[in-house]
Amino acid sequence: MAVKVSLRQKPIKGGKLSLYLDYYPPIINKDGKETRREFLKMHIFEKPANSEQKSHNKTTLSIAEKIRDSRNLSIYNKEYGFKDNVVLNIDFIKYYEELVERKSNTVSKKNHQSWEASLMHYKDYAKKIYTRSLNKKHVEGYKEHLQTVVSKKTGHALSSATVASYFKHFLNVLNQAYEEDVLKEDITKGVKNVKVENKLREYLTLEELTKLWNTPVENSTVKNLCFFCTHTGFRFAEASKLQWEDISKDNSGNYVVRVYHTKGKKYTLNPISKDAYQLLIDECPEKEGKIFDITYDIAIRAVKEWVKAAEINKNITLHNFRHTYAVLQIENGTDVFTVSKMLGHKNINTTMIYAKVTDIAKTKTLDKIKINTDEE
Repeated sequence: MAVKVSLRQKPIKGGKLSLYLDYYPPIINKDGKETRREFLKMHIFEKPANSEQKSHNKTTLSIAEKIRDSRNLSIYNKEYGFKDNVVLNIDFIKYYEELVERKSNTVSKKNHQSWEASLMHYKDYAKKIYTRSLNKKHVEGYKEHLQTVVSKKTGHALSSATVASYFKHFLNVLNQAYEEDVLKEDITKGVKNVKVENKLREYLTLEELTKLWNTPVENSTVKNLCFFCTHTGFRFAEASKLQWEDISKDNSGNYVVRVYHTKGKKYTLNPISKDAYQLLIDECPEKEGKIFDITYDIAIRAVKEWVKAAEINKNITLHNFRHTYAVLQIENGTDVFTVSKMLGHKNINTTMIYAKVTDIAKTKTLDKIKINTDEE
């Protein structure tokens, strides 16, 4: 009897439906066990409440159906003696687009913009391509392409960090296609990403911070948030999600913040200074709910105007206040390992970049003091 693969749904918590493939008769899985079900680790909303959820359902079902068709074709080829390396020759650009669409529901807005940019540059490179035409030469070619193009936003060459980010997204798409049997060969194996240059981070000196503090800003939330990040080293994404329930005291009576690190995907308890706590009080005196109620787009525009008004000639973004925290801590004697923990870094080498900044700052002091020793 021929095996048939059907796409089915199973209710799970949160008003969602888990998607899985139903094999009948049962098949033998990779572990040598008989099974009928293959869960795709994908879900849809049982009763979509808005256009975003409806779009998510449409995109996810489309990909799940492609996987089902791929499994059916694979089984058909086995039964008739063909090699089991024939998959649906699908439009890879469309597959990439669908995966980026799915990411809109699982990553931050800023990160999703990075995914969209990676797709845009890939479209420029590949034009139109089907999955059977993908190979390592094509993958390496895209990496070279990214290192030669310019940003459509700035007109400048992409930084090594941006190239590495876009290429990493592309490799993730290929890995996903391989896991879903859209590709039968892991063409990313052995492919290395671009080496990121450790560029010196822009930061604000104590003098510049004082200047900024004394410069009027229309949106007080921006001021409180930026200086809170300067006192704590928090990312904008971490600070902007803080709820008052995340603030507490430890056994020593120090204020601590329960923070979710967006990059490390983990929670930590970070102690904060009295000055940092006062900024929270200034922003949210009622001590309940969300503390910094502001979007990234509004905040970054306000920061640019504020820095310009303060006559600080530096390209300062929201993330530079985190850099400022790290540099000033190291300059004032805090050891790198402690700073690394406070920043939530996985790798101490990431934190060492800030130590390099302070070393350069030290060398600039060499000729600051000049004493006239010439005898009269």
